[in-house]
Amino acid sequence: MNSDLVFAATFDVRRGEGSIMPDGVSAAYVTCFAAGPGYRSALENCAATLATDGLRVEQILEPVHSMNVSEWQQFVSSQWPEQADQMPGQVEFESVMNAGKVQYGPFVAYQL
Repeated sequence: MNSDLVFAATFDVRRGEGSIMPDGVSAAYVTCFAAGPGYRSALENCAATLATDGLRVEQILEPVHSMNVSEWQQFVSSQWPEQADQMPGQVEFESVMNAGKVQYGPFVAYQL
């Protein structure tokens, strides 16, 4: 894909069949990152990836953010300092974005 622009949106998701969520977790918020020519195509890519991972999208929370792919490490350090060591590094993130894939941020689980 080789786009410098990455879109980030937080999704409210529910457990579906074959879900990647741990047992006992029925709902979560997760920020998804995807590159694309515009935010709509990036969000469609995120929604499709979530569905493949057994997650049903209930809502996309606003706003949708955009950032340069080179800002990933700075973003992770400022938003999720406690989970930064569990997130991909800058080079890996750029590789994921260039491949047209989706990167998840940490899941924030909650019970219904």
